[in-house]
Amino acid sequence: MRATSLLLAAGAASASAMTTTTSSPSTITGEPCAVVSASLAALGPSDRPLVPAEVGYNCLNSVKVDVAGDIQQIEELKAYLQWQTTFTYLSNPPAGYTEKPVDILGGLDSISQKVKSGGYSSEWAVQSDISSLLNQAYDNHLAFLSDMSFVIAFERAFSLVSISKDGVALPELYIYEDIIKTQNGEKFTPSAINTINGQNATSYVSNQALQTTYHDADTRFNAMFPNQALMSTGENSLGTFRIGNYDGPSTTFVFSNGSTLDSPNSAVVVQSFDGVDSGEAFFSKFCQGPGSSAATTAAPSAASSTAAASSTGGQAPTPSPTGYPEPVVIHSELAIGGYFINETGFEDVAVLSIPLFEPPSGKQDAILEYQSVLREFLASATSSGKTRLIVDTRGNGGGNIILGFEIFKQLFPSIAPFGASRFHAHSAFELIGAALADVVNNETYIHENGADFLSDVENFSFFDYQLLLDINNQDFKTFEDYYGPHIIHDDNYTSVWRYNFSNALSTSYPFFSLTGYINETKVTAQPFKSENIVLLQDGFCSSTCTIFSELMKEQGRVESIAIGGLPVNAPMQAIGGTKGSMTLTFTNIQQLAQQSFQLAAVQSEKMAEMLNSTIINTLAYPQQLLNRVAYNGAAAAAQVNAADNLRNGDASETPLEFVYEAADCKVFYTAEMVGNVEETWKAAATAQWGKGGCVPGSTDAPSSISGGVYNGTNSTNPTQPHTNAAPAWGVPGLLVVAAGAVIALFL
Repeated sequence: MRATSLLLAAGAASASAMTTTTSSPSTITGEPCAVVSASLAALGPSDRPLVPAEVGYNCLNSVKVDVAGDIQQIEELKAYLQWQTTFTYLSNPPAGYTEKPVDILGGLDSISQKVKSGGYSSEWAVQSDISSLLNQAYDNHLAFLSDMSFVIAFERAFSLVSISKDGVALPELYIYEDIIKTQNGEKFTPSAINTINGQNATSYVSNQALQTTYHDADTRFNAMFPNQALMSTGENSLGTFRIGNYDGPSTTFVFSNGSTLDSPNSAVVVQSFDGVDSGEAFFSKFCQGPGSSAATTAAPSAASSTAAASSTGGQAPTPSPTGYPEPVVIHSELAIGGYFINETGFEDVAVLSIPLFEPPSGKQDAILEYQSVLREFLASATSSGKTRLIVDTRGNGGGNIILGFEIFKQLFPSIAPFGASRFHAHSAFELIGAALADVVNNETYIHENGADFLSDVENFSFFDYQLLLDINNQDFKTFEDYYGPHIIHDDNYTSVWRYNFSNALSTSYPFFSLTGYINETKVTAQPFKSENIVLLQDGFCSSTCTIFSELMKEQGRVESIAIGGLPVNAPMQAIGGTKGSMTLTFTNIQQLAQQSFQLAAVQSEKMAEMLNSTIINTLAYPQQLLNRVAYNGAAAAAQVNAADNLRNGDASETPLEFVYEAADCKVFYTAEMVGNVEETWKAAATAQWGKGGCVPGSTDAPSSISGGVYNGTNSTNPTQPHTNAAPAWGVPGLLVVAAGAVIALFL
């Protein structure tokens, strides 16, 4: 699934939000949640459901600690987290990892002990600490959003943007809305921000950025600002500075021209507050499982609106007015599109824009259209004499893995993609996999239950050793051969595996043939030379996007340009999102566990009964955990990274999540780029193929292609970061993450 801000639609506000009607809490007395209810009642029917931020925060903190429930929730959470692949790497990271070590499971034990000892004053504090702890993994495949987080969210009145005068000079922070006004022709000169709430503006934003789930400081900084690429798909991606943690009743800006702006912060009430007049009433209404209001009325997202328009036959949206030109060809759901830069000096440049690796609707026709749009654009580009290609993956939070492989195969049709992964080997995986192995080897059952068998295989495909290939593209002989386990970095892992693209059941689209395989064996010549392709990335690249980027770098030898980031003359990683290769939501895990009872029953009822005494029973029928999670539709807003992506030739099998990889060049945004994406593309083309244009100190990093990663001395595991990669200023410790923050979920 693509990157989606689950609370974005509810929390989005225009620049005039500071004048939106709210009721003053000074005229309302009583329980904090009663204050929220009375404030909402005083609003007009067309007003947004806003109350002062402090009022919403006090309401959340008036909910008493559910001691017994929280202790059970944490124990069940630990069972689900066995599917996460990276815990021993997080607690003992390899050289080159830029974040602090964290013991997630030990941290959960500490939270549980604090609950038992009466150390928490509110239920909100407990749930916030759980989210904050998981956040310290900086893995946006790993998340747990509590039910409380889908009730009240916090927002500021303005977004920010980081602007350089020429793309290479160190940037300063501005009010985003001010920059947009100048782009729209208003005659005034925006002033840079010196301080926010009394702190240096850059230091303040860097500290706030710790609430985001990216493993790179430059990417976390970028995540605080609106994202041009995501906005082109219709998503109101206003940045985590705008919509995030509670941070006091107001935000005070002091500008370089001496002026000051004190802007009140707001709480957005996402759910109906009817009848909520106390902390007890809040808990009763919103914290009682999937049948409660919070669980069944998740905030809509821009992505769901796009999908709804497509599914009902409505006219598909066109790119939003953020400066995108007329496309040569574009997907009907805006997932992928192609452009030409029709300006002097750039006549030979084509741009492939990939904000999403899966159409929002997920429908078969839309997925096949994705493949055909790409094919049509590449054919048009080459026939039009375009010889250089910018692949713009900014804002891309992932999608379906097969489409990442598809784009690589169309760009490099003669190369067999590597793309190797592995799972964490644990008792639940072994029990489910062994049950499926018994079924796939039961010829009598297959013969008598053909339809059921196909359903079993489709639902459990990554457990079926017969559908996957080993690291050498050979068949696994048995489930034991596939499962292992192998001890690596003081933990147990399965054998390394690869997709079998010649078997449609191996991947998640049984109807889809990857270019070069099954029904798509006829391929064209490679459309662009490696040296004439460049990846344009802003660090958001996650999941499928990172698999695609790895293929492009390692096998395609394609260089990358990173844009934005901290205002320092140093390299930047092009990828700051999770490099994991598969996500499992808690809903997925529960369904797998429940279905494993059915698989076991194929052999005998006794075998199915045996599972009752194992962890499978906890996963299938948790008593508390899935009652306290938020729901995005029918899916729990909680997930794990279920598979690691590994580099070809790395004998250490270090997950790429922990490998530092500098881009070949870094550029900063200018004001002109904010309003016109063609200016961004021209800057990338100039930096890559023109004269200069890269930020001083950002090139020739050892882990980049241009810096010599393939010169024979540093080719298999370039983990060392550049010595100037960290910001020069001190950044305070991790903030406690309010679960109402914008947390992106990826698949």
